[in-house]
Amino acid sequence: MRDYDRDTTANLRDLILARFDVEGFKRIDLSEIKVGDTLMFQSDRLLSNHFGILIGPSRMLHHHIKALSCEETVTDRWLSRLDAVFRLREDLSSVKTTSIPV
Repeated sequence: MRDYDRDTTANLRDLILARFDVEGFKRIDLSEIKVGDTLMFQSDRLLSNHFGILIGPSRMLHHHIKALSCEETVTDRWLSRLDAVFRLREDLSSVKTTSIPV
């Protein structure tokens, strides 16, 4: 996702939910989850600002602040904090892209 201007007091969850569709993702039901989906979790402060990518049955790739990315089991603790699941849409022809300088 692009880095959007935002008021630091704004609800980050609302910003994320509003922008995922614009960025080419669709929200899906947990019953439809599959490898490659993006998982959005609530942090300890009850902010929905932590993400993981499902990489296998009950396995995700994510990283904690000040730590390297890691593979971890999606435990009941993670599931209790799961806020939403997103999937990259197959038809991205309507999504505007920007080039990233290398």
